[in-house]
Amino acid sequence: MRNSLSLIILVVLQSCSLLSDVISLSDFTKDIIDEYHSASPEKCTIIATQEDTLYWYMKITSGEHINWFSNEDYIGKVKNNHSDVYIYGLNDCIFYSANRKHLRNNRPRVLKNDITPEIIDEPCFWQIAIRKDTTFSKYRTYIVNPFEDISIIQRIANKYYKNAQLSKEELFDYIEVEQPAEPIVGINGIRDIIRKNFRFKSYEGENRIPIAVKIIVYSDGVTEVNGFYKRTNDEILNDEALRVADLIIRTGFLPAKHRGEKVNSTFCIPFVRKDIGEGE
Repeated sequence: MRNSLSLIILVVLQSCSLLSDVISLSDFTKDIIDEYHSASPEKCTIIATQEDTLYWYMKITSGEHINWFSNEDYIGKVKNNHSDVYIYGLNDCIFYSANRKHLRNNRPRVLKNDITPEIIDEPCFWQIAIRKDTTFSKYRTYIVNPFEDISIIQRIANKYYKNAQLSKEELFDYIEVEQPAEPIVGINGIRDIIRKNFRFKSYEGENRIPIAVKIIVYSDGVTEVNGFYKRTNDEILNDEALRVADLIIRTGFLPAKHRGEKVNSTFCIPFVRKDIGEGE
């Protein structure tokens, strides 16, 4: 009798625990998921969220990429219009709310015959960015890549949020903008400056681009050297690349454009082995 009573109590407690494991999607997230399904035949959806000091980010992709995510980041699963939505990332954010970080009785089954399928490429995401002031950022939102038309997402976002203004301090990487910054002298002009001014011609290495200098081109055209994307183990060569990069930025750059506005962005100056060494 005592054992039966204990079993009943245990079942009740487990049931209550399951009931408390609730994830509530925001109306905005539900609309985004429904729109994503209209563009994707895959009805199982993955949401991945993250944040920084300025933004909340939500990425949506199809369920076939479930193995790409770490179980450590798993938040839980919820139904939306009879389809499964798996959530990873933040325990609580503007896109949903969750009672607990780990819903242990609701984990996705990612293993088949004890073998995890290899995922080589990153999934194709819709990324949505909401600033911490709860305004929608079209500048950090994209479908697959920054060059895609985001009108589908923007139409939904405008139902729930005001549009964020572009911050003068905001800096974009050169791969994040629709129209990258351009050197006034052109790429061939940059290579010509490197060939004529790089003082060391004895570089030995296997990499075609041994050095890549990072510069910042501001929206007003002002430009500055900002370190390296890639450097060698030879500090003399690195310093020489910075010196020549300083000569290059004096020739002037046209600022990048994104979503119809001039923006601050990075630019990569590649120092090709053929230009700084003995040729290829």
